[in-house]
Amino acid sequence: MQQRSAQITVPDLSDATTRTEYTMAGDDRGLLTYIGVGRGVVRVDWRAEQAEWIEGASITGHGPLLLRDAAGTVEWDGSAAVPRRAGPGFAAAWLRPQAAVPLVLSTEPPVTFEGWHADGTMAWQVTLDLPGKSAAFVAHLGEVVLIQAHGEHEPVHGWHDGVTIALDAGTGKPRWRHDTPSSRDDLAARRAAVHGDEAALLYGMPPHIDVIGIGDGTLRRRIRLDRTTMNIADTIGFDGDLVWAYRFDAAHDNPGSHMLGTSAGPPSPARCDYQVWDTRHDRGHPVRTHDDLPGLWITEGPARALIPLADGGAQALFLPEPGALEAVWYEGAP
Repeated sequence: MQQRSAQITVPDLSDATTRTEYTMAGDDRGLLTYIGVGRGVVRVDWRAEQAEWIEGASITGHGPLLLRDAAGTVEWDGSAAVPRRAGPGFAAAWLRPQAAVPLVLSTEPPVTFEGWHADGTMAWQVTLDLPGKSAAFVAHLGEVVLIQAHGEHEPVHGWHDGVTIALDAGTGKPRWRHDTPSSRDDLAARRAAVHGDEAALLYGMPPHIDVIGIGDGTLRRRIRLDRTTMNIADTIGFDGDLVWAYRFDAAHDNPGSHMLGTSAGPPSPARCDYQVWDTRHDRGHPVRTHDDLPGLWITEGPARALIPLADGGAQALFLPEPGALEAVWYEGAP
């Protein structure tokens, strides 16, 4: 159910209806929106109804973590700059606003994880020896940081098992660990969403959703899916019962392929893929899809982003006209 909506003028988005490379992220309270526009980031504060330009920044990690390449730092809203670890393996996960530290990691062996305070001082550092594995997924689940490494194959020793490790978000100490026998390299979860003391993990192969207890990692519910199209979902949300997944596909040309001998096709319009599952019942198929979205999504076009909120709601972001950004808040999955 829609709760409210708001619209703001953002001059930096004057060509928003024609550009496709915008990236969008937001906080889990629906108060701040970040838009990557190529040469910087626009920060929208919905409480003050103001838009601020952040020159030379880009959005990175799982959330509105800002990367400043020139300075070699990362930061999040209201924080001091944190050193960016050099190397191609750099990745980052933005911790929830209620937490004290963000997480910065390097996936180059040995895998190193660091927690940082908002004042720019390091809170903790931990190095994990994961032979035959590489960190494939990182998520902040509130009180713990979830790390998943997929199994890898070696010619002599065969398959290494996958592993899931939960680190205490405040101290970096391991709280629980699960080793998962694996025979392929894609068993790590693709996305995670949190509600209360549970987290929903979306897996691609085999396609399923696991609902786990954050404190001890116990499996509480498993939902097997009959579709794999949401493996590359932009975002997912969880309200304790329902899990939704959303992906936006921008309009694009279809030039054809010289190697395949196909000719150019008509342009494809912008579209979205949206699915909702009920974790209380293992039906295997979604209980709602993009065909069930509110009428606004037809008149305005698909939302550029659907942001999960901490209370189980969601925030949809639209570009209704050049220079305008519209936000719609829902109390649950649309």
